[in-house]
Amino acid sequence: KVRVAKPLELSPLPVDAGEHGVGPAPTTVGVKQLFDLMNARETVAKNREAGLVGASMYKGIPEQYAEYFKRYVCPNVRRRCDRPTRELWRFAAADERFRLCASDEERFHLKRLLVLNFALWRFVGGTLHFARAVGFLSDWTEREKEWIREVVRKAFHAGQVNQMFSNAYESPNKLRVQLSPKADSAKMQSVLYNTGPKAMIGEPTATFFTLQGKFAVMDLIWQVSEDVVRAAAPDPLTGKTSWRPATDVW
Repeated sequence: KVRVAKPLELSPLPVDAGEHGVGPAPTTVGVKQLFDLMNARETVAKNREAGLVGASMYKGIPEQYAEYFKRYVCPNVRRRCDRPTRELWRFAAADERFRLCASDEERFHLKRLLVLNFALWRFVGGTLHFARAVGFLSDWTEREKEWIREVVRKAFHAGQVNQMFSNAYESPNKLRVQLSPKADSAKMQSVLYNTGPKAMIGEPTATFFTLQGKFAVMDLIWQVSEDVVRAAAPDPLTGKTSWRPATDVW
């Protein structure tokens, strides 16, 4: 069953409902530059897929964009092809696990676990190091949450926070900053349980800076994981899959 968002509630506070003019349309030159840049990125991605490396990756794109991509970090790869995704996919060993399933029920449950684990690895840690330390979870209960807290606690005392939490994604980087070497016991209590004198009040602050807040999001993901699995099933007419139905579940 697809969850439907609740109707927007209007504020009882007074609101300025005056007339506002329509803003100016974007300039034609700016729009063209944006699409030219996107096309150039796609060309670089195709060149990489074709096995081109070095300067040859920028073959076929205007010089101005070639110079831009050479100066700035811009992977030009699709999400399924980037390094963390490929590392996590190998670690999950989904194909091997799937072959061990003996029934449709087991296969369906495994798909739910894949939704859970990939969300956890990406949303909380963002690194293969985090995934290896936490492992492939077989359920989502208070026991698993306490296990993750213990993993994070040990990583902090071992000086491995930077290996555990990626600084390339906003969600794990918030924890990485919170768990700096200067973090005291009160900060640790805040990150692990969101309690104590340094607890984060309200949202989205709690979700950004604490495991407890991120666990609340993971609770919701686990709740809708069955719907996500069903939505991600191949189209019965074409046999193709699409990410859109799965994201619409949320």
